[in-house]
Amino acid sequence: MDKKTYIFAADVTRDIAIIGVVIIHTINAVYTRPDFFGGITWWITTFLDSASRISIPLFIMLSGYLLLKKDETMEQSLKRIASRIIVPFIFWVLFYFWYGGGLPSFNFIRVSILKNVFQSNVFHLYYLVILMGLYVIAPLIRAYLRSVSFASQEFLMKIFLVGGVLQVGLEFIFQTCAAENFFTRWMPYTGFFIAGYVLGTKQHLLKTSKLFIWYAAAFTTTVGLNYLHYFLVKYKYNFLDAPGCLSYYSDHYLSINVVIMSLCAFIFLLHASYGFLQNNRIAAKIIASLARTSFGIYLAHPFINRFLEMQFHLAVDISKLPIFIIITLKFFLVFVLSYFLTFFCLKIPIVQLVFGGKR
Repeated sequence: MDKKTYIFAADVTRDIAIIGVVIIHTINAVYTRPDFFGGITWWITTFLDSASRISIPLFIMLSGYLLLKKDETMEQSLKRIASRIIVPFIFWVLFYFWYGGGLPSFNFIRVSILKNVFQSNVFHLYYLVILMGLYVIAPLIRAYLRSVSFASQEFLMKIFLVGGVLQVGLEFIFQTCAAENFFTRWMPYTGFFIAGYVLGTKQHLLKTSKLFIWYAAAFTTTVGLNYLHYFLVKYKYNFLDAPGCLSYYSDHYLSINVVIMSLCAFIFLLHASYGFLQNNRIAAKIIASLARTSFGIYLAHPFINRFLEMQFHLAVDISKLPIFIIITLKFFLVFVLSYFLTFFCLKIPIVQLVFGGKR
């Protein structure tokens, strides 16, 4: 670890983001179910899901913050993509098609995979597709940002953020989603990428109290809209859904409520003081270790989750345990097992490449 370039706040942000991702994928079997609607556990999972929706935006903004500060050429960016993203992407796409949601079969490995990849219909790995596009365009964005004033940087950030929000909003208004593909999936998220640089490199003027108010208002809106969504689903009035979208509006990473939550959280997390954690050697080591393995945890955790459901009957429809115990136990096991799997695999030559390790 290079102490001169190490940013503790970046690791904390990365840890918060990966915890949120695992929460979403381990509790969705409850809050997405109309038959659980309105119960205590449903409310808990809905609050957790709403709070965790900042996870992917945080990852994207953190990438923008770290990458757009670097002096990289297009060639260097392409090398980064080839070594850190393409290898894990190919391996895990094939793996998840083979695994088939818990029923491994080579029958899933067929030419149609190419169609899914082109449409960026690749499970949770769509995030890697977004990263590839943003990494390719990063040198151009970097060159522009460095040639203009901070006011112009902020203006560009706002234009792209508003563009992404408008696209998603219009998709749900007109009940149709954009025909995104492998080469365009990144475009709506460019605002987050630029925001990472703009909000990360300058101390923002908003006070912590105002950030909290904006975040609380957006979070409350997210919970309320989620309640409305599942109320309509339960009573079969789910006309607010747009077929083919990443998720319903209130949970979409580019819904205005989630965008506000994400921006506020990023500013707070990246500029907060962590002296009490940095001065605790054990806590600092845990935070750094989780950050190093976060990419591998992201790649592997759906497999671990499904494996536990299939092999150890930790699915809500199978286990006889109370639902709250199931999801709590499953989150803990998925996170810990994904961490240790990544931790050890990153130490093995060649194998480390499929977990995002360096050559």
